[in-house]
Amino acid sequence: VEIMGDTFIRPVGTKMHLMLVKAQGIPVAPGKYYFKNSKESLYYTLYFPALPKNVKAIDIIEKEGASRTGSAFFNFYGVSMERVKKETIKVGN
Repeated sequence: VEIMGDTFIRPVGTKMHLMLVKAQGIPVAPGKYYFKNSKESLYYTLYFPALPKNVKAIDIIEKEGASRTGSAFFNFYGVSMERVKKETIKVGN
């Protein structure tokens, strides 16, 4: 697993791009982390510039409109900021 250095967030319905500032606990590509087994978890934090206070939902985009053979990019659309403020978002199979 890895995160692309040009990952960004944007308020839903806008063209604003807030670029990844820092990744903690996950390698930035081309670095990679290899899971030791299928039960292992990886906890990480991605840092972005502050959003305007009125933003209700964001898109989290690693690479838009592209795909890699045998893998997928970390793209999530319409992520509720109300939910983010209340709980940790878990991503997995």
